[in-house]
Amino acid sequence: SSFIPPPDEENFWSAELVRGGSILEGNDLMSWSVIPQLKQPQLLSLPGSRRAAGGFPVQLSLSFGTFSAAVRWSLQVRNPGDFDFTSATLSTIVEAAPGGESQGQPILFGRLSVSSSTPWACGGSASFRGGMFYSLFLAGVRLPSTGGQVLFEAGTYKDADGSSVADRVEDVPAFQVLERIEVYNFQLFSLQESIAHQGARTVLSSLPARLGELATARLSLSLTKAASAAQQLRVAAGGLFLQELQLTLPGSSVSRARAAVVVPSATGDELLAELSDSLNANQEYSLEVKLKLPIDLPGVNSGSQPAWTFEIQEEAVSNASTSGDVVSTNDGLFAPALSVA
Repeated sequence: SSFIPPPDEENFWSAELVRGGSILEGNDLMSWSVIPQLKQPQLLSLPGSRRAAGGFPVQLSLSFGTFSAAVRWSLQVRNPGDFDFTSATLSTIVEAAPGGESQGQPILFGRLSVSSSTPWACGGSASFRGGMFYSLFLAGVRLPSTGGQVLFEAGTYKDADGSSVADRVEDVPAFQVLERIEVYNFQLFSLQESIAHQGARTVLSSLPARLGELATARLSLSLTKAASAAQQLRVAAGGLFLQELQLTLPGSSVSRARAAVVVPSATGDELLAELSDSLNANQEYSLEVKLKLPIDLPGVNSGSQPAWTFEIQEEAVSNASTSGDVVSTNDGLFAPALSVA
């Protein structure tokens, strides 16, 4: 196995000088020490954690199998470069036997150690047995300020000061840190489509929206990474029934998204629209969403507002109502107060 180093009696170099089938000279030289690899290393962002660049607090799990016994562990995120474990805590380490036949048992561990000079690295003490599997759960991690593929290295050590490596892995790919979508300047208006006179419709559209009726939401958004045509914009707002959207540059009437597909969900209807033109990074765009308010929004009166989620997704491979991989998101952190009558 590539995880298991050769035994010392087989870990050497041998050189011979041969002439006519006879060995004239020869010598053996011990090779360098081969460090075993940690088995099946994984660094995961736990469900419900924020995924966009700069997200905080985030929960991660680090899991691996050991070959050697050890008393210390370490984790370093190599890419993106400004991961931050400064405010993180280690909540649990679980030990399990190979094969996954049992759920595992918590083990004792020491306090998480993080240096201010290397905030992307952390470690601590624990008693690891050889041939076992371990899961470490970290909370309060801050994601880097830019998105990208996470690459990490992890190791265990035979001594408390971390000078003697037991097992190690390097440049292991993990999850993707998503690019960020900023959302701001939210307004909600009554939508008076049934009134024929344009002047009256304009006046009434400035009034607060009414529960159970149509409304228009207007807001601004910007991306930290450019989006290309054929990618998709997903918009969702918990409890609201979204119907149409128009995405433009401020002051323009030309939409940069094609007609949206309504995607029903358990918490209201979402919209999925293919971009008809590219979107620049750090450029403000205006988004107008036509929606229907439910008859009742019980949480609004108690201060709980619907959370709006915005995502840029890769083009779906099957059909227009199917989502692709998420590239950028606001993590559903936009929950403006709804002014309703």
